[in-house]
Amino acid sequence: MTLANGMNKTHELIKLSEEYNEVYFQMLQSFQNRLKDSGRTNPETTYSFLYPSFGSDFFEKRKLLFYGQCINGNWTPSFKLNDDLNESIVMEGWKYSNSCETGEKSPLDWVNIHWSDYAMFKSFFWQVAFKLTNKLMGIDDYRNSEEWSKYMAWSNLMKIGNIKGGNPNNEEYKAQIEFSIELFIKELDEIKPEIAVLLTGKGYAEEFILALGLSLDLKDNEFVIFATKVNQTKLILTKRPYLGNNERCVSEILQAVNQL
Repeated sequence: MTLANGMNKTHELIKLSEEYNEVYFQMLQSFQNRLKDSGRTNPETTYSFLYPSFGSDFFEKRKLLFYGQCINGNWTPSFKLNDDLNESIVMEGWKYSNSCETGEKSPLDWVNIHWSDYAMFKSFFWQVAFKLTNKLMGIDDYRNSEEWSKYMAWSNLMKIGNIKGGNPNNEEYKAQIEFSIELFIKELDEIKPEIAVLLTGKGYAEEFILALGLSLDLKDNEFVIFATKVNQTKLILTKRPYLGNNERCVSEILQAVNQL
């Protein structure tokens, strides 16, 4: 997904609150300062971040918000530790995550379009995301449907990642964890999804779940290891394998949803 000259209009209704955006900007500045103060990070390292991305019809039903661990590779916008940032960078992130290029039907339709050439079909995360969304929306022929991308939203627990890929190292994790938790709580409060699936594993999700005032009592399932209700949202935590039976994972999530 890139912002090119063929970019279609951004969906104005999916911008989160000014308070949320202010916290996001504070996180980016704090991240820069903490890593510079640590002296352990090359100032030329380039980072990017994910502003939540919403399908064009998501807010009609607010059905499913899907969480990953962190951006794994290049995204837009990007920055370095010595860059002089201003508040507009958050709106650049919002625009990039919630715009359509020519030919795209929804801000998340890029997953369908690049299913083969970006090897999205190899991603356990996106396999579960598209199958689960189609099933929850009642689309019978879900294997051949591309409509799913209109109805889900996507965010990450950890917001900032190295554009070279991989999850944050220890220094990068500590430099953003407090703000990432605050943004996570604000997302649940503002987006109000019926279901939030954290396909992240216990290690990544534990601090976020504890910050909600919950005790992390794990279930002994193949995939779903925690399920509870937070206000209006059914919160499901699953393991995050690189390979696995994604059909089984979808089945366990649906069972957990029905039991809450």
